[in-house]
Amino acid sequence: MKAILSRADLQREYGLGRDMAISIIRLLPNSQIGRSRYIRTEDFEAFLAAGISKGADLNASVKSMTSGEALAWIALERSKGAAHDAR
Repeated sequence: MKAILSRADLQREYGLGRDMAISIIRLLPNSQIGRSRYIRTEDFEAFLAAGISKGADLNASVKSMTSGEALAWIALERSKGAAHDAR
C-alpha cells in the first residue's frame, strides 16, 4: 500500500470521481510535490472509517465540512483505534 495518495490514486484505488478526489485532497492535510498534491493514506482511511462509523453521507460531508472538522473525524477514529489496541 502506498504511503501517500494523489488525486489519480484516489480515483483508481477507491473509485472516486475527479471532483470528489480533489475535494478530499483539499479538505485533508496535504503536501505539494511539483504541481500535484498528496494526502497520507492513513489520514484518508481514518477519515473514511470515521464517516462510516457515523453513518455519514460522505459526499455531502466532504462538500460541507471544514478542514478542522475533517481533522476532528480523523482524531476521533485514531483515538478509537488506540483504545482498541490498548485492550
